[in-house]
Amino acid sequence: MLLPQEIRNHTFGRAMRGYTTAEVDEYINFLADNVDSLNRENVELAQKLNIALEKLAELQAREARVARLDTEMRRAAATLLHEAEKQQKKILEEAHAYAERVVADADAHAAIQKKVREEIREEVLRVKNDL
Repeated sequence: MLLPQEIRNHTFGRAMRGYTTAEVDEYINFLADNVDSLNRENVELAQKLNIALEKLAELQAREARVARLDTEMRRAAATLLHEAEKQQKKILEEAHAYAERVVADADAHAAIQKKVREEIREEVLRVKNDL
């Protein structure tokens, strides 16, 4: 690539009435070719930059959508968790109440069985005493 310093430092040979025309023309053509090449490269790079910027914008839009979905999903998960905890509490309360009823029924049944055993024991003793 041509450096500005090279252009500034380039010297032309002297002819009788000034610079050698062929040398100046050759150098001007050289400069023009380099400028043309640089311009083409600049256009290509600008196009690549535009493509990259478009892709970046698309990715940023996707990222924003993902962030919104993430927020919505987290809210939904929190709601589901809250509802599940409420249901769990209700089920446990119902299970405890049922267990208490079963234990109370079992205690009542055991008391009846105990009373029946006592009555039978008393009857057996009466019968033994009567004999």
